Amino acid sequence: MKAFDKQSDPNLIKRALDAGLSSTPGLAVAWELCKALYGNALELRQQRALEWVEMIRDNPSVFRKQLLESTDFQDGFTVALEEYLKLRTVLKRGIACRIFIDFAQVEHMEHFQLERFNVTLSQISVESLDFLGYIRNQVEPRQQERVEDTMKTIDFNSSPVKPDQARQYIEKQNPLSYAYNDIYTNAGTQIMLPNKPNPAHPSISGAMGVTVPDSMHLNNSECLIELTNLGILTRSRYTTPVSNTNSQTVYHDIWDYTNYGKSFVKFLVKQG
Repeated sequence: MKAFDKQSDPNLIKRALDAGLSSTPGLAVAWELCKALYGNALELRQQRALEWVEMIRDNPSVFRKQLLESTDFQDGFTVALEEYLKLRTVLKRGIACRIFIDFAQVEHMEHFQLERFNVTLSQISVESLDFLGYIRNQVEPRQQERVEDTMKTIDFNSSPVKPDQARQYIEKQNPLSYAYNDIYTNAGTQIMLPNKPNPAHPSISGAMGVTVPDSMHLNNSECLIELTNLGILTRSRYTTPVSNTNSQTVYHDIWDYTNYGKSFVKFLVKQG
């Protein structure tokens, strides 16, 4: 990424962008629209505007001339750049670029949830992004292991159920929270999710089904709340009575991706 000397000329980047984009008609239209709408913001955040334009130039196979000249793309460019200028962290700006690249490759742009993805990205905390990264890289693989282990127990030669149907059913029976519990059943620090049933009885805290390493500690419960509120995770709860008591019940929290959540997390870089 180029770094311009704004001390000697505070408008150097802006002039360079104007000159460079004028030679690309479709992009020039979108750029002029952005200048008309966000002129002051572009002046104050010229380096970010340059990053955005260079992202497009670095992906010529995606941002083809025909695409750049389409109204849908130009409108999307305008909406996305406004949000990009507001993002404070490099992590979020990288995700914003991946969202826009995906937007540029869909057939029906009007159905792409560009605005919703951008709003989510602006609102989500860095801690919850880190937690989602942990889910992607640690919990999802364990979730798939659970599914594959169950699939191996089925004899499809004698079963009326087809493999694709079985997999779909098994995946629904193995939410992320089950895989999460598997990883830390016998290690780490046990915590209780929000709305714990009875803090005075630590002996039943394990029924909440969450144990985490010390480094993650209680922040995960707050991340779960935030991610649920953002529509990325869905949570449900059921209760079971504690043996030999009439008054105590244990709450079990089950959480997994929503359909929107599955779409959002694919913009996070998955390791391995």
